[in-house]
Amino acid sequence: MTKLVNRGIICLACVLLIASSIYAQPGSSTSVDKEKTKTETQVTEKSVDNQSVKSILTEMDSRMNKESLLTVIMEVIDGDSLTEYKFLMKAKDNNQFLLLRYLSPDRWKNTDILMISEDIWIYDRNSDRFMQVPRSLAFGGTDIAHGDMMRLNISNNYDGEIIAEDDETWVLNLTSHNRNMPYYNIELTINKEWYYPIRAELYSKSKKHIKTVEYTEVQELNGTMKPTKYTFYSPYEPDKYNIVKIIDEELKEYPDYIFNIWAIRSGLDENY
Repeated sequence: MTKLVNRGIICLACVLLIASSIYAQPGSSTSVDKEKTKTETQVTEKSVDNQSVKSILTEMDSRMNKESLLTVIMEVIDGDSLTEYKFLMKAKDNNQFLLLRYLSPDRWKNTDILMISEDIWIYDRNSDRFMQVPRSLAFGGTDIAHGDMMRLNISNNYDGEIIAEDDETWVLNLTSHNRNMPYYNIELTINKEWYYPIRAELYSKSKKHIKTVEYTEVQELNGTMKPTKYTFYSPYEPDKYNIVKIIDEELKEYPDYIFNIWAIRSGLDENY
């Protein structure tokens, strides 16, 4: 009986020894599980970060891009020369629908610019002619792209990550997943309290620094604080820069059908 008990103890000891030896081997399932857990944690953290960025951009766009009628002035500065443009802008659905109508100077009074999603058309009332243009095309002799004038929808077209932050701001590194955007990469600084942009560095896909935008003169408009002055600087021509100023923002609701070539040609949009 004693011999049987001793043999049982010895067998149990051997089983435990073999099991502990397998458990401790470098290529064991435990090491794999640990590495798997580490990878899953990294993926989860990245997903949370991406979701956080998307939430920030969505909140920023909802505050900056209200459905409204805006009165805007654009100043084009070239050394001592200053040219001023004034226009009305009708905006709907986070800039998915935009209609821009020039009020001055006189040579632009009969010009409209229409954007539907990513497509932009220029309408010349004098010739009754529509012409489609790319978002990246510069307006006249300025450094402002048509996509700038028509206001970017950041949250729908860019993904990215938070690369720096302090108590008051986030700095985001954003990359476009839409080839029709005028800028491939944006480094964007955003105010944490009111979710408005403070500064943007704009780059091409080849990493060329195209321009810098500074957002200043923050005011309360329709219940939220937002910048009313956008200054566009070129890193290559310091004496040439452009300023866009929001003079007024009136909340309005628009039917979809007025953002249409035929509706504009017929003047239906003028009822709103």
